[in-house]
Amino acid sequence: MCSITIFSTLFITVLSIQINNLKIKSINNEIYNYSVFLEAAKNNIMYNCSYDEIQKLDFEKKYYISKENLQIDKIKDKGIQNLFVTEKPLNGAYLVINIEEGKVMKLNLKLYEKIRKGTKVIECEFYKGKYHRTKN
Repeated sequence: MCSITIFSTLFITVLSIQINNLKIKSINNEIYNYSVFLEAAKNNIMYNCSYDEIQKLDFEKKYYISKENLQIDKIKDKGIQNLFVTEKPLNGAYLVINIEEGKVMKLNLKLYEKIRKGTKVIECEFYKGKYHRTKN
């Protein structure tokens, strides 16, 4: 009887650890996919969007990308500037772009993701504009 109790306790403990392990793997995969999307969005804006296209996003107040569009395939299909919308998504993860105007724009991408009970933010800042580097 004692051995059955010990076996049951060990079995339940191992099962509990495996379930938690699967949950953590799922969360890690989600974070990884969001990180890859953020990098792809940054590169797409930096290399494929013109200064005027970014100004147009700011003028139209299109600052958000909803969870449904946080996929690299969507960038390839629609183009990054077509993924931005004016309304802040209420549910799930979303990306926000903050644009500081000037001769050289300062762009800040923040990806908000709801993990478990909290919200995590992945942030990326870069510059784009009409400028020339000087040689030293």
